[in-house]
Amino acid sequence: MRFSVLVFLFTFHFSIVQSFGEALEVKPLVDREGPVEKLFENGQITISTAYPNPSTHFIFFDYKLSDGVQEAKITISDIFGTTLSAHRLVPQSTHLKVSVGKIPSGVYFYTLTLEKKAVITKKLIVRH
Repeated sequence: MRFSVLVFLFTFHFSIVQSFGEALEVKPLVDREGPVEKLFENGQITISTAYPNPSTHFIFFDYKLSDGVQEAKITISDIFGTTLSAHRLVPQSTHLKVSVGKIPSGVYFYTLTLEKKAVITKKLIVRH
């Protein structure tokens, strides 16, 4: 069984390993060390950096959009600026999961775009 729990801004994903009556042993589905850093925050959005980074299969973003945000997205691009994928951030969610499993190992970039303006770009490392 897999579950997600929202604690403040961040979502933690885990699976039940074993049940002991009312107690559960759980295992994290995303292995990372330390707290997630904020990528960007203003009156419209708060969003984490991509984690885990480096990644092998998936990267995750935790975010919160305020009312009135018309367009927010994360774009993954290669070192030449070619867009590999774009992912819309929807107000009904607080978590984005992006597959990088089919992207070859290498250095890439992810960009937060807010209201059609690129706000910030960070490096992403994919290792297989």
